[in-house]
Amino acid sequence: MSKSIKGLVTPSVLKWARDTAKMDLEEVSRRMKKTEEEILQWENGEEQPTFAQLKNIASIYRRPLAIFYLPEPPEEHVPLQDFRHLAAHEPAEWSSELAFWIRRMQMQQEWLREYLRLQEFLPLQFIGESNLNEAMLDIAKKIRSTLNIDTIEQISCKIPRVALNYWIAQAEQVGINVCQKGSIELDEARGFVLVDEYAPFIYINAKDSYAGRLFTLVHELAHIWLNLPGISNMNIPERSRRREEQIERFCNQVAGLALVPTKDLKPCWKPQSYSALLEHVDDIAKKFCVSGPVIARRLKDIGKIQIEEYQNLLRTYNIRYQNLPPRSAGGDGIRNILYQNGLLLVRTALDAISSGSVLASEVAGILNSKVNNFPKLRGILDSSY
Repeated sequence: MSKSIKGLVTPSVLKWARDTAKMDLEEVSRRMKKTEEEILQWENGEEQPTFAQLKNIASIYRRPLAIFYLPEPPEEHVPLQDFRHLAAHEPAEWSSELAFWIRRMQMQQEWLREYLRLQEFLPLQFIGESNLNEAMLDIAKKIRSTLNIDTIEQISCKIPRVALNYWIAQAEQVGINVCQKGSIELDEARGFVLVDEYAPFIYINAKDSYAGRLFTLVHELAHIWLNLPGISNMNIPERSRRREEQIERFCNQVAGLALVPTKDLKPCWKPQSYSALLEHVDDIAKKFCVSGPVIARRLKDIGKIQIEEYQNLLRTYNIRYQNLPPRSAGGDGIRNILYQNGLLLVRTALDAISSGSVLASEVAGILNSKVNNFPKLRGILDSSY
């Protein structure tokens, strides 16, 4: 495997990470609560940091843990295309947290790609299968067909959390790894996608509601079908000449068509049974396990409501969402390892250990987890079937 991860920390990578983080020995010593001499001993290869110390270093330098096991400092990846819509007063630069998660997932993707190629897996045929000149409905149908998504199954989920898990499971079945983490601000990014013909990765911001995460997932699937990797925040104006924002609107509409097919939506439209439009839209959204704005947009697109009604609904939903309390990360520690890395990656990595293809220490770096967590991770994965 190219740039295979070793069992020992590489001193030159430690020094490179400190240099690129623009930190002097005094600052690292203070934050690590170690002497400058001890830090230098790690960087000179005279001593090795413990796993706990290495995790602390990774956090301080904002680097993926696995990077320190590489045989040499890596080449920095080309930045992703930025599809986000930012207000005029907001900086265009990425936060350190967003940059960290992009780097971490790029490294995990590189490992998974090389492993799958060595195991003689074939490239995924749906990567870049579509283009922006294709009808959005056709792309939505391709996504649903490839993932084997069934509307009845989606509706039977009853709540967005279960529907999200259903879509993720179907995506993983076809080779797409889905990671969920809530350390990036929602306004900065609701998701991003790293497209690859062997190992596509999707990041979903876990600070979002489950219905919001579901929409982000399907939006990023559209990016995969178009072979357009990048970062999204979904705050896209209705009219814009900026190409990136036009692409985002395109992917939003594909996502709406995939989540709520017209043939399934039309029979649900029974305004005569409701005293208020908002109540009816909420009920339909609940049925499909999506958000109200998704249904409102779909109803507008198929001509069931007027543009003024649609805009009034959006204003109501914006006020409602602004008043929602912030979501807490929470969760079980072991399960968080699964969600943050993606079940497909974790399962593949643990299988690789079992087959003797890779060392447990290599996988520990890839998953940012202690080796003694692996039996627990395997237990949860096995119990999910």
